[in-house]
Amino acid sequence: MSESTARRERLARYYNRLIAWSAVPLSIVIAVLAAQQFFKQRETELGRLHNIATEQRVMLNAFVRIANLHVGAMRRQAEDYLATASGRHPSEWRTWLVSSQIEIAGGNLATLSLDPAQRTSFKDLTGTIMGRAELLRGTGARWTELDMAFSLFPLQRSAHAVTPFFRWSYYFSGKEDFVTAFPWQDNTVNVKSANAATMEGVLAYWFGFDVYRLATPERNADGRSYWTEAYLDTAGAGLMVSHAAPVYWQGRYVGMVGTDVLLGFLTELLQAVTERWGPVWIVNETGQVLADPDHPYTAADQRVRTLADILPESLQSVPADQLLQPSGEFRRIAGQYVHAQRIKSAPWYLLHAIPSTAITARLLPRLYPALIMLAGLALTLVAIHTLLRWRFVKPALALVDYLRDEAAGRPPPAAPAVPAPWQPWFDVVTTTFRDNRDYLRTIETLNADLERRVEERTEQLQNANRELRLEMEVRQRVQDALHAAKAEVDHANRAKSAFMANVSHELRTPLNSILGYAQILLRDAGLTAKQRAGLETVRESGEHLSALINELLDLSTLEAPDVEAFVARRTAQAAADEAASAFALDQCVLPPATEIAALRDLAQRGDLKNLLARAERLEQSDAGYRPFVEQLRILARSFQVNQVVRLLSDPRIRP
Repeated sequence: MSESTARRERLARYYNRLIAWSAVPLSIVIAVLAAQQFFKQRETELGRLHNIATEQRVMLNAFVRIANLHVGAMRRQAEDYLATASGRHPSEWRTWLVSSQIEIAGGNLATLSLDPAQRTSFKDLTGTIMGRAELLRGTGARWTELDMAFSLFPLQRSAHAVTPFFRWSYYFSGKEDFVTAFPWQDNTVNVKSANAATMEGVLAYWFGFDVYRLATPERNADGRSYWTEAYLDTAGAGLMVSHAAPVYWQGRYVGMVGTDVLLGFLTELLQAVTERWGPVWIVNETGQVLADPDHPYTAADQRVRTLADILPESLQSVPADQLLQPSGEFRRIAGQYVHAQRIKSAPWYLLHAIPSTAITARLLPRLYPALIMLAGLALTLVAIHTLLRWRFVKPALALVDYLRDEAAGRPPPAAPAVPAPWQPWFDVVTTTFRDNRDYLRTIETLNADLERRVEERTEQLQNANRELRLEMEVRQRVQDALHAAKAEVDHANRAKSAFMANVSHELRTPLNSILGYAQILLRDAGLTAKQRAGLETVRESGEHLSALINELLDLSTLEAPDVEAFVARRTAQAAADEAASAFALDQCVLPPATEIAALRDLAQRGDLKNLLARAERLEQSDAGYRPFVEQLRILARSFQVNQVVRLLSDPRIRP
């Protein structure tokens, strides 16, 4: 593999990675938005499911309340009848109360019966009675209790007509010698279901059920109503649950009233809610499953299922009390969303268990737009990648190869086939390299001619150099003589300069002190005229002496070419003196005292450059200062520092 091919492949791989990585941020953003939408939808749906579960609980509460009202009404009817029995007439059902013989294996059993009422118009109002035939010869108290049990039939019939989910409504005597139930049923079924040889054995069988035993004072000292666990009806109605309450009169336990509800009806209640995302059950405190819409109880079922039978495998190891703990929202437990609510006035729970996979499956279709966007993005990137590769990257690599071949002097016979927008670039490259080759040939011709001329010029220069060396030897001798003379002159000038520096220092130091103190004293407004005149004389004499020293020093440092400059300076000084003599300070508009003081400080320091700049700004701020500023400008440009200080220290200048 050639180096150019390897380089091209590396470039292609780099380009592919660049395109891929460019899609990563956008893909992450879309994925995050999709996840956020998923979680938001999940919370919304769980909240909606909680509302549905609450509606189911309200519906079950209404059913339980109806059962409570029915049992409570039967208990009040029984207690009220007993309380008013002395003023009541004997019950009309006594007319149809007879002793009947039930044929069983090994003989007959005598039991109470209301079968004659089934042949009258009261048959729909009449229930069933089963008990000892000896009660027909009983005392008045026993007949009172029988009449009270018969008085419950109309109430039971009304309740069953309005609420058809009641299977049986009944009264069990506290003496455990008779039972009444509504609606009517042939006593043959009731007696044979006990599988007993005597009536005492039949009654012992029926009074041995929890629905009665839970009402006795030994088991229910508070006399509260209660719900039994689910059980199989011996009369063949199927699995059911009972609600009952004890009956007391004058503090004495009389018996029990109750009603039965088939578990199939509870299942129908849950099946009425069509929207279910997962299993839902009605469970009692002992873990019995009273209703399961997905697996409803049938007449063939002989056993009540428990939580262990219906829970998903993931929830089998979770304690029942944790599952049945009431909560205001769905809880995630072992991959399931669990929701438990306590049914009011009954030891039951409404339990939901929705697999998290079910919620995900329901919500995934709502994420299809985001998935479509991701797929569209991927296809768009592939299309862009292909387009860029064929329209830009491949022509660019071809251009690089073309440039490399042209630069190596191996021009291809023709430009490669590339898209039309790239063709001008190849034409420019071809033209540029062709022109460069023409220029190189011209340069080679010119270089050959130049080398010939250089050889001729070199020979001429060699001849001229020999003549020049002779002349340089003569000039070197003259140069040496001049250097010796110059060294003597420089020595003399240094001696003179050292002398003048010492003299300048010795003269200027005391003279500057005299002038400075004279100027300071002249500023004192309390001087007498004589004192001021004396100080003026001192100042003028000092300035005159300073001028003589300056001129003497200037003359001593002048070389021959500097004489003209000195003369020009003296001429400017003369003009400045003439202007100063003609200048009328009293007729000028003067700047503020602060500006005068600032200008005076600059003059005393000899800073003429900043002094002129500050004066220029004063003139620009107020045209009335122009005569005063012009006078300062003339004195400063003639280097009359002392005259400038004198002008700015004049006592006539006032703030």
